[in-house]
Amino acid sequence: MRSGEPTGVDGPIHVVRTMDELQELSAGWSRLTDALPLTHLAGLFPMVRANAQYRRRDKGWTCYVALDDDGDLRHGLFGYRDTIRPGWISIPIFRVKTEHFACVLFVAGTRPSDLSRLLHTILEDQSDQPIIEFPRVEEATARLLKSAAQAAGLGCTSCREGEGDYFNTQRDMDDLDSDLGVKLRQNLRRRRRRFSGRHALEFQITHTRDREENLARLERYMDLEAAGWKGRMGTDLRSGEADYYRRLVLELADIGAVRWFTLQADGRTAAMYLCPVHGGTMWASKTAYNEEFAEYSPGNELLYRILTWARAEDRITRLHMITHQPWHAHWHPQVEQYHRVRVFRSSILGRLLHMGDTMKRRLVQPEKEGALAADAG
Repeated sequence: MRSGEPTGVDGPIHVVRTMDELQELSAGWSRLTDALPLTHLAGLFPMVRANAQYRRRDKGWTCYVALDDDGDLRHGLFGYRDTIRPGWISIPIFRVKTEHFACVLFVAGTRPSDLSRLLHTILEDQSDQPIIEFPRVEEATARLLKSAAQAAGLGCTSCREGEGDYFNTQRDMDDLDSDLGVKLRQNLRRRRRRFSGRHALEFQITHTRDREENLARLERYMDLEAAGWKGRMGTDLRSGEADYYRRLVLELADIGAVRWFTLQADGRTAAMYLCPVHGGTMWASKTAYNEEFAEYSPGNELLYRILTWARAEDRITRLHMITHQPWHAHWHPQVEQYHRVRVFRSSILGRLLHMGDTMKRRLVQPEKEGALAADAG
């Protein structure tokens, strides 16, 4: 573990590149995420470790953490070396990301100057990468990153990049029902009557730290997924990322952060959800259904039962769907906007790339760029 030069009142910034060094961060990283009011799934330490061990192991991953004078972790991010290809050229970048989102952690009250140190450390360490990219960060994080880049004298661009859907499960079920709309409520009731009239339905919730039980649930889930359209397309977990998800599920199970939801029909699995939990947020990470029961929409029935269960759980305040899929619109969830932020090195190449990206943003998405640019100065 290599340390950068400490400046100001903060302690050093550590540069981590090996699994052994990463493991040393486990306790401090987890303390930080547990202290934050909202932490994205992408920032949980099991996600970081599983990405380093499997998903990004050949990508030149690096983890950067800033400590305070007492040695407590204040900021942390995980990223890897990658490229972007605007047209026929290939540009190297350092992409801050685990799964779906940028992994950026910082304590409450973090100042732009605090993150400026981190940006400078990354650019110094990644000396041949002219760009740091933060894909899919929330608006507040995007604003802080832009201010940090400005304080560091670095070029920066931002644009909108996708949305995420979530349900506020603290609301009454009557309110949630009313949001679904008449047509969806009618379809759910009609198919539920037909489904329960022809099959014995059972709603199962599994929450345990037992490793064998969690792995058994995962294997059942992967069998279900492989038997459906994902298996036919070769995009199911067993076809590509079985080891990654086995490690991730085990890591999450060790901290009691896994919920499995299953809808059984006559003792057969009709639909499943894998839902990691952290703080008050439950993440609908993976879902699959048995196509033999497709006429009953078992996935929709299971989602409705999960929402009903979550509403009664005081500790669960949000069910986050992570992505923004077209079918989510029928459920009328709340929508979270995400942004992509790029920070450019103060070099000739970095300045040219900054100018080019700025012009592209102004030509393609002028109104979207302006939403954050107003607060950057």
